Amino acid sequence: MTSQTPKTLTEINNKHFNNRATTYDGGINVIIAEKCAKAILEEFGHNSSSDSDVNANEQAAEASGQENNNRIGLLDEGKTQVLDFACGTGLISQSLLPYVHSILGVDTSQGMVDVYNQKCWQQGLTKDEMQAICVDLLGEEGGDPLDGQKFDLIVCASAYHHLGDIKSATKILATYLKPGIGHLIVVDLQLNPEFFQKFYNPEHSHHNPEHSHHNPEHSHHNPEHSHHNPEYSHKHHIPVSQTINNPGFSHDQMREAFEGSGLLENVIVRTAFSLKSEGVELKYLLTKGRRSNLVEEASDYVDRKYT
Repeated sequence: MTSQTPKTLTEINNKHFNNRATTYDGGINVIIAEKCAKAILEEFGHNSSSDSDVNANEQAAEASGQENNNRIGLLDEGKTQVLDFACGTGLISQSLLPYVHSILGVDTSQGMVDVYNQKCWQQGLTKDEMQAICVDLLGEEGGDPLDGQKFDLIVCASAYHHLGDIKSATKILATYLKPGIGHLIVVDLQLNPEFFQKFYNPEHSHHNPEHSHHNPEHSHHNPEHSHHNPEYSHKHHIPVSQTINNPGFSHDQMREAFEGSGLLENVIVRTAFSLKSEGVELKYLLTKGRRSNLVEEASDYVDRKYT
């Protein structure tokens, strides 16, 4: 796997995910997104993101005389503002929404953003509640795409392995957190050489008849890599291997990215969940850090882009 420049990598990912947007939701994509969302919610004492469970929890709390305006931990449906980075079609956002005040999804794929917003419209959600915009927060262009907006929580699920530089990305994302209270949570693959040797080496060609994208039983390891939809033809296919810059991460790599940002403290790295794919066990890491109280200097925004 060769390293690519951030611009080239972004363009490749955009083309791949624009082609996938309308057929993305389903199968293993949904399963892993649910596991990622569950792991995120568990960090704040929640067990499920379904509306029925939310209502049941509220009723139980009311019966016991507890206050409900601020559930366990950070999340507060009355005020918690969330940024879903690399939001895709909104699978993570949909699971988090019952627990928070608002969610802004950002993605560089216009196709994914369109599907995300279509879901919001179909659910009758306002833009103040949940919406997505197509913007590259990690781009080299000057200025702040979000006009100084800060968030209580930033989440990123199954996207870090597509990024060119996770250290730079982590620092940039941390600048969008509210100092002293904002949290960044990243859920992504733990490094597994066996899996990537099996599925992403040159011998495992996308022209190999054994690696059929029309086989309904074949799917890759994460929400972006499921190719079983028969509409997903080779004529517009970018091999998923070209969209990946990192074959997963170790605990130390994720801790170094967070602590090395100089803006995050109380960093934890843990195994969030595991699952079997093509006979290989895959583990996902959850990394969480809180924005320090240090006030970002005005000049820091200019310096943070790919430094």
